[in-house]
Amino acid sequence: MWRDSPSRNRNARTPAVARVMSGFYRRRLPNSPEDVARRYVSHLFDPITVKLHRRRWRIAKSSYSVLLATDEPHYDLARLTRSAALVADTLLLTHGAEMPYREAGRFTRTRIGLDPGSNSSGPEAIDLTVMDTYTYGFAGPPLKEIGRFLTGSEPLARSGNLCYLPRYSSTMIAYESRDRTGSTTHGPDLPRTARYAPDFLLRDRRAVSESTATPQRSRFVRLVTEVRLPVIAGVSLATFSRITVEEFGGHRLLRGHVQDRIAELDGAMAADEADRGILRIGREIEAGIGEARSRIAGADRSGALPRSAVLTSVTAALFAVHAPMMRDALHALGLGAGADCFWTYFRHWPENGPRASEDDTWCYMWVLSPTAERA
Repeated sequence: MWRDSPSRNRNARTPAVARVMSGFYRRRLPNSPEDVARRYVSHLFDPITVKLHRRRWRIAKSSYSVLLATDEPHYDLARLTRSAALVADTLLLTHGAEMPYREAGRFTRTRIGLDPGSNSSGPEAIDLTVMDTYTYGFAGPPLKEIGRFLTGSEPLARSGNLCYLPRYSSTMIAYESRDRTGSTTHGPDLPRTARYAPDFLLRDRRAVSESTATPQRSRFVRLVTEVRLPVIAGVSLATFSRITVEEFGGHRLLRGHVQDRIAELDGAMAADEADRGILRIGREIEAGIGEARSRIAGADRSGALPRSAVLTSVTAALFAVHAPMMRDALHALGLGAGADCFWTYFRHWPENGPRASEDDTWCYMWVLSPTAERA
């Protein structure tokens, strides 16, 4: 029932992520997880402009399913990657601003300037050799944890299925200037931060989250479908990534099938008989996931999976959330607030307020159970 549609605009840009991620893994990774994380941050960002490096900017044009609940203590990159692998478009993982700052390195730039106290720009002006020192890093868990995740998820990242985009920041901690007499001055702190993930969520309108709670349904929060997602446990993240990419081409086709159905939801939500359209699309998604579950179970019976592999499943519900409400929640709470905070915000959002009718677009959020059960 799956079809690999070449006309799908969303997946057409996924190779850009694969190229950028493959560029990082092309060189042999350091033995130290901390050094892996440091290299990754340097690979993506320029500490002076606080933007993606010129050859990395294309990942900003790719489409993503953005992961929420990024500051909660139980947040586990590896577990969420396993659970969301079947249904998320290219999965964008990040952390919110409330996480501790982790310094990844320092950078010194030498440049030639003029004496800021001089009123002349002619030959009599004093030339200065200025050395700017920057510290750069990101908000998130310890470097060791990020490095281990990047190492284990290499096959998924190389194939463009996953991208970790840290909340990067750079601060000029000092500048040292020496004129012809050798005098020295020091400059102030000038922190700057790069922010991307919330913009991607509002642009692509795709999200993934974990929650044990169920949102209160309304005309602005609508359930599309609820399914049992198959998850391969009992193996390392590296083995899971390899299995997903190399041994089950059906993962890619199922993701395409799910994303095609979600793309159809925009039309269904605006139709006169919206309930009928939502029901049809939900059933088609359920059928596709059921077929994936059968394929994975068949591979397990045939011995294609490692002997340690255990087939489990998690409950996953797909909700359509009115885009103006999601936009307000993101501005008020940020990505790291957690799904439960979003549900509370949605419950108190004024349905009859002026924002309720400002547009008719929708965001689509997969809500996953944090606990898996034996299949």
